[in-house]
Amino acid sequence: DERLAGRSGGIWTEVRKSGSARTPQQLRSVKAPMRCVILSIVLTLGLARLGASQVTLKITQPGGATGQAKVSQHIASDGGKLVELNMDLVVGGRRITVHQQSKFDRHGAPLRKVLDLNDEATHRSRQVIVSFDPAGANLVFERGGGRRPRSVTLAPSAPRENASEFWFVRDKPAPGAKVRCYVFDLDSLEWVLTDTTFVGKRPVKIGVKTIVCNHVSVKYPNKTVEADLDDSGLPVRVVSPDTKMERAAG
Repeated sequence: DERLAGRSGGIWTEVRKSGSARTPQQLRSVKAPMRCVILSIVLTLGLARLGASQVTLKITQPGGATGQAKVSQHIASDGGKLVELNMDLVVGGRRITVHQQSKFDRHGAPLRKVLDLNDEATHRSRQVIVSFDPAGANLVFERGGGRRPRSVTLAPSAPRENASEFWFVRDKPAPGAKVRCYVFDLDSLEWVLTDTTFVGKRPVKIGVKTIVCNHVSVKYPNKTVEADLDDSGLPVRVVSPDTKMERAAG
């Protein structure tokens, strides 16, 4: 599910090594601590209540980035979903802003994704636009006024409809419910197979407040991300091996 992403390599290397990764191949090949930030948010933050809603999360990484993420989500009249993510990060004294937008149809299949990254210290910006068709994903990289198209295919028989996008938003899964599908990862710029499971209810303490949450686990080929969501599908806490996001106490 698109609220909680967390994979290795990819465009996030640009945050730590400005100007060193310039081609799509290089963008996928360099690893950096920033790699988990997007996946830990996007694959679990896709769960939102009907209508518009927003949540603010504090981001921390041991020896890495700090900052906050704001996620807003909206259910469209056709039953689809729009997710917008805005992150404000401080990495090594540099301020990085990230904007991501994802659209899904009523079955949870991706329709369009846009990623914008801006480094205020270097005044550099990058953008990736992804559209989807039956053959897979179609990417356009924009940087410095240049555009580079690229396609990443997915077998027609491979599942891409992600029903967990609508868990606790429109659908109420029973504990033990599972979804296996391919998700297009904006970090690695590849399709990745994910297994999402609703584990059940558990209490989570935020400051002095305890919230009974829905515990969702998302397994990627190289890691597992754990998310605790409220009954509206909004994240309370999201934890991956090297990133923690927690709702601001209030």
